[in-house]
Amino acid sequence: MMKTILATSLLLSLSVVSVTAASAQVVPPPQAPSTTDVIDVVEDLPEAVEVVEIAEPKPPASDDESIYQNVEQMPSFPGGNQALFRYLQENLKYPSIAQANGIQGRTLVSFVVEKDGSITDIQVVRSAGDPSLDREAVRIIRTMPRWRPGKIQGQTVRVQYTVPINFKLQ
Repeated sequence: MMKTILATSLLLSLSVVSVTAASAQVVPPPQAPSTTDVIDVVEDLPEAVEVVEIAEPKPPASDDESIYQNVEQMPSFPGGNQALFRYLQENLKYPSIAQANGIQGRTLVSFVVEKDGSITDIQVVRSAGDPSLDREAVRIIRTMPRWRPGKIQGQTVRVQYTVPINFKLQ
């Protein structure tokens, strides 16, 4: 009886090996195509070729009153952005009505930095939701010192600039 069991287990292991060997058969890669396409290169160029010259952008005229949004050198607050944020923080007066009612928000104020660095055309682009906050934002922009004006090709130009002013109670 024991001999029969050994023979059966030997047959089972042989059959497993043969199945495994059959599934591990390597398939050769496909053959490369035997024909080659020939491409004729013809050097027929048009007789006249138009040469287009790309001109440098002209600097703005000295009497140009256009308001630009993107310029080579953007206007800057004296001392840079850190000085601007410090100025806003030190000079902002939170309106008492908004403070008493717990009103907070952010006002986006747009203005034009003129050729001489002065600030004009102050407008609230996006309201904080409270007129007293918007009035304070306009007031603080109006009291700013002169900026360094924006430039295009070395000439000063008028540039529109937008500043967010955050009102947050602490």
